[in-house]
Amino acid sequence: MNKKTDLRVVKTYTALCTTFIELLNEKRFEDITVNELCERALIRRATFYKHFSDKYDFFAFFIREMQTEFAKKIVPSAGADAPSGHFVGLTEQFIDFLEENDRIVQRFLNSDMLPELLNIFTEQIMRYTKQKLNEEVRKGRELLISPDLLAAGYSGAMLHMLLWWYTQKNPIPKDDLLRQMADILTIVSSGVLV
Repeated sequence: MNKKTDLRVVKTYTALCTTFIELLNEKRFEDITVNELCERALIRRATFYKHFSDKYDFFAFFIREMQTEFAKKIVPSAGADAPSGHFVGLTEQFIDFLEENDRIVQRFLNSDMLPELLNIFTEQIMRYTKQKLNEEVRKGRELLISPDLLAAGYSGAMLHMLLWWYTQKNPIPKDDLLRQMADILTIVSSGVLV
């Protein structure tokens, strides 16, 4: 692909993601149509379907884009270059998103499609985590637990802990939550990620 095409694709993805967030502020996922998303983003339906099979495929893409953006925002700190530090940094970015986008989160939690959306969300977290763990293995880090199993455990545990924290109206301070999640990640990984 040439650079002009790449730029057009980036602009398309940016317009769709920005518009998707706007629409999620207004309505539940199941009430958003591909037509509406495309019209508001000023993207042709044919262009949408060239890149995505349906709105669920787009939602998975959207989650991956969020992960990429969150990873760019991780503040370097002691241990942040270790996988556990990276994942705690991502978790912190996700908590910030939850706090800043209460309306979107409420619509998500009140969706009739919540189980399906959580499944897509968990699959994307697991995919990202597995990719990062495999990068660590290629760098020579030895894992005592397979990347697949570790990614499944991490993604499920972290997502459900964050949902618990959010739905219980932040029962513990954010800093305590992050510290305890880092401790859990270290325990779950038997110290191989630190």
